[in-house]
Amino acid sequence: MNKFLAGIPLFHRRRSTQIVMLVFSLLVLGIFARVYWVYEFAPTPDYWNTLAQDFLTILVALAAAITGTLLIRQFGPGEKPRRIWFWFILGWWSWVLGEISGAVYDIFKIAYGDLSVYDIFWTLGYLCPRVIRKANTTIRR
Repeated sequence: MNKFLAGIPLFHRRRSTQIVMLVFSLLVLGIFARVYWVYEFAPTPDYWNTLAQDFLTILVALAAAITGTLLIRQFGPGEKPRRIWFWFILGWWSWVLGEISGAVYDIFKIAYGDLSVYDIFWTLGYLCPRVIRKANTTIRR
């Protein structure tokens, strides 16, 4: 293992964790390939296309949020990087909630309004970098 990879916490994990992450990644890749194949070569009604896209977006958002949650566990409560990663992860989880609420709108065919629940979660997710910037200036002092 080279010096660059040795510094990444993921490569210090147990072999079983790495295998689980590899299997999950291959599963996600397989789902994407299947949806792409169906979308390109076997057109389906718009309703099912929308649901498939919602599911894939939720899956990606959930993977990012879970990975971030596992990452933050690498740092102790008093460590400086934990404060910054906390806000990233909070943004990712709000992204998950926003995608789930958007999927609920699509499943029940609720009309999208000017301001709805998913907008609130998305806005919270976008506000997190502002908090990170503030937290970063606080850490340097």
